[in-house]
Amino acid sequence: LIGGMHSVTQQKHARALRAAFRESPEALGDLVMSIIVHAMSEDAELEAERSLDDERPRFSNVICSSCGQKFGPGAAGFSSCNDHIGRRVRLFDEA
Repeated sequence: LIGGMHSVTQQKHARALRAAFRESPEALGDLVMSIIVHAMSEDAELEAERSLDDERPRFSNVICSSCGQKFGPGAAGFSSCNDHIGRRVRLFDEA
């Protein structure tokens, strides 16, 4: 359950789990659910951050290495003009 957590967090949760186990089965169940919900919310936050990062362009201005045309923000440039046929060229007055 807590194997994927940071070692300090593992130690903290292990102490809390031992104490809850000694207290009662209900306390242990409540603590386990609390840890699971906390871990799931952290995973959801990390996934949301990753998805936002994926939506942003990796480079501020991609170009074609063959002809030198600039295409603005993008994830990758072009090595051949055939790769960007049909793609709109960024105009100088566009921000």
